[in-house]
Amino acid sequence: MKNLTGKIMLAIPLTLGVCSIPATYADSNVAKVQQNVSDTAITTQVKAKIAADKILNPLDVSVATHNGNVALKGTVNSDTEYEQAVSLAQSVDGVKDVDVDDLKVKDSESPLTDLAITAKVNGKLIQDNLFSSKELAYMGFDVETKNQVVYLKGKVKSEAIKNNIEQIAKSISGVKSVDSALNVSQ
Repeated sequence: MKNLTGKIMLAIPLTLGVCSIPATYADSNVAKVQQNVSDTAITTQVKAKIAADKILNPLDVSVATHNGNVALKGTVNSDTEYEQAVSLAQSVDGVKDVDVDDLKVKDSESPLTDLAITAKVNGKLIQDNLFSSKELAYMGFDVETKNQVVYLKGKVKSEAIKNNIEQIAKSISGVKSVDSALNVSQ
């Protein structure tokens, strides 16, 4: 009897340990499924924005999303189309970054790093304006990028808005610095 009790006592922790493995496995699978659904939703929203846009041809740009990072691939006809595609992608809620390594402008050999940064800043500002609870008024200023330095100029309604715009510009990958000439006008 004593030997049987020992075997039962040994079996209980082993059984409990074995039962917890599928739960842990299931939790990680649920997280993967949730991320896949989120990525699918982001991809769908970006594709819908591109399809609805008047200057972009949705057949020119393919979209893929992994862990909130959107990759745009294809060839567009102009710098304007390139910037528009990147801005639209960056403006979707949940987008962490937009990869444009495989997005090209027809007949252009030069890298479009500055244009991509400007588009990402504009897209992030749109995203923040649409999905943030902060008081924002982003109209009335310009964003331009030269040699990976973002230049901000124009008027905003408050110091808080000015600081938020500058922080958003600094948060974009590839930005070396931000030169702000934003003025607060009451």
